[in-house]
Amino acid sequence: MTDTDQDIDEVEQLVVPGVMTRKELQNSRSRLRNWLSRDNAASEKRARVLAEQLLATADNAAYSKHRETRRAADSLMSSIGSLANRVLVSMQVTAKVTVTHGYAKYMGRTVNAYTDFDTIQIQVDTDRFNINSVESISELVHVIKGLVYHEGGHVAWTTPRRVLCDRNNCGSQHVINGEIVHSAHMQQAWNVLEDQRMERAMVVTSPVMGKYFTTIVAKYVVNPTNPGLAWPWLAGRTYMPKEIRRAVRAAAEQLKAAHLIPKMEAVISRYCNASDVTTMHDAVVEMHEYLNEWLNSNGGTVAELDRHSGLHWDESRSKEELRPIPTPPEPPEPPKGKDKAESSNRGDEDGERNDGNEQPNGSDKPDKSDELGDGDEQENQSKKSDSTVKSAGTESGEKSIPEQLRDLINENIASTNIAEVNEVMSDINTNRGMMAIRDNSIQPMTEAEIVDSQAVRNRMLDVLDKLIVQVDPSWLFYQENGIIDPTAYLTREPGDMNFWSGMNGDKGNGHDLSVSLLIDASGSMANAIDTVSIIAMGIRKACEHYDIPCTITTFCDETRLVVAGDEECGFVKVEAGGGTSIFDAMTILDDQVYGNNNHLVVILTDGEWSDLKDVRIWGTPTRHIMIVGYNVYQETITNKGANSAITISDINELAPLVTSCLAGYFAG
Repeated sequence: MTDTDQDIDEVEQLVVPGVMTRKELQNSRSRLRNWLSRDNAASEKRARVLAEQLLATADNAAYSKHRETRRAADSLMSSIGSLANRVLVSMQVTAKVTVTHGYAKYMGRTVNAYTDFDTIQIQVDTDRFNINSVESISELVHVIKGLVYHEGGHVAWTTPRRVLCDRNNCGSQHVINGEIVHSAHMQQAWNVLEDQRMERAMVVTSPVMGKYFTTIVAKYVVNPTNPGLAWPWLAGRTYMPKEIRRAVRAAAEQLKAAHLIPKMEAVISRYCNASDVTTMHDAVVEMHEYLNEWLNSNGGTVAELDRHSGLHWDESRSKEELRPIPTPPEPPEPPKGKDKAESSNRGDEDGERNDGNEQPNGSDKPDKSDELGDGDEQENQSKKSDSTVKSAGTESGEKSIPEQLRDLINENIASTNIAEVNEVMSDINTNRGMMAIRDNSIQPMTEAEIVDSQAVRNRMLDVLDKLIVQVDPSWLFYQENGIIDPTAYLTREPGDMNFWSGMNGDKGNGHDLSVSLLIDASGSMANAIDTVSIIAMGIRKACEHYDIPCTITTFCDETRLVVAGDEECGFVKVEAGGGTSIFDAMTILDDQVYGNNNHLVVILTDGEWSDLKDVRIWGTPTRHIMIVGYNVYQETITNKGANSAITISDINELAPLVTSCLAGYFAG
């Protein structure tokens, strides 16, 4: 007998004349059967998802190894961010630092960096560095400092190419040799010139930076198989060792279009010494023409140190006067009775000032003969025979250019301050021991934001303090724990909470509770994240008032710790960006209990999660998980397995919701 036949037989018995026809009863039963079928399918799907998640989170070797690898990589990136911020502070440069994971096979190197003049982005292939090796971390520290010095130099010194174009009223196109060239196509020429102008200025103001610049140029810009091609990138970097520069120039003279070398040197010199935007802009246009011919004739490319945006529009910079390159100071006379080399060996590592004019990897005096000018070409030509011998390498018994570059890089890396290396390695180990990596986007709030956050706190306290005064203790609920002090309760003043103090000598306020705030910091929350930070810190400060540990974490592409429940903090805010991955944030909830029996978990989110469908596997009898959906449909959050799911259209509704939850705990 089919379902339809059975329906017909059963319907015949249920038909009531004048109430529902046979056909209507059959249709109703059919719809009910379809609903039940869909519900069963949905239940089976949720069960499969839960089973998969349970297997994924099981304490097995594969998962543990994966998580440890992720934690090591995150710890390394966080430590790099801290190092970069320390370097910028020493430079007195203000810029946000963001560190992300990259892949060497796509970046062409293990570390990359660039800036838009507001933010410095650093990409690191964390798989290429051994966090337990002093040598590996020494290399990383040296390279990171060089790149941050470089990008920080752009923030401090550089006038963006678009500003040059705008202030010369040239628009988006140029006419070069009768051909229309889009301004964006001159980015490389501007980058070549500006890198050299900026680095020369930085080395004059802080000579020790030359060592770091030398390393990253030798490591990333000069191609050992065709070093001469990179001469236009080295010509203005007069801080580099003379032997390297002469050898690379000699190799360049063996290439096609060698007649362009003096012209490019003259353009570089003119740009580096320019004090007006017209001279700089004209030099960029001319360099673009020379570089095209140089690279096309020799059939190759040269890697750039960075890819900072020439199209970035910075309104304030369009009004600034150009900063000319500082004049190198005259080297001081060495103190009597001391060796001159010793006196000039003082560095300004990490803020220690070099009072002399030490040229890293070179002499202790500025190499005037090696600075490019309109009349230097003849002198450089006179050195051709000597430099050609050096570039020849093994034929003359001297080292080849690749060997010189390798030795120079190794020597510079070996000179890295070991105390700084140890600090970074210690920072890595500290991060690995934390429940989650610290959120590097944390910034202090403005005074106005602090006032708003304190107002959130005060509104919560107004409600909760009144509840504590008015509601008697839950005698029956707490009696078996022996935590009530009747004498203190009967003699209490309004606002006193001392009647809780008998709780086994612990948790004197009686709030056997911990709170966790999980904040969605994905890119779609960018417009609301400042307000979210204000509300979250207000909730945190209200919890502090009652000695309730409140942990705040963010989740986007990764989980990041804003503040742990057992540490002090000021008023801080975070930034938003990336995807919506919450899985790791859920796995660390057990670290946020701090010995309390009850745990309130509040998840603020504005959409679907990329790696999790159901939170029930983290549920416990004493843990209440509440999902608060911001500007989402109720069905988006209803079926995620939380104890409660509520939608809001205004972020300011979050604090009253948490207040209501706390009130429930306070009332017993």
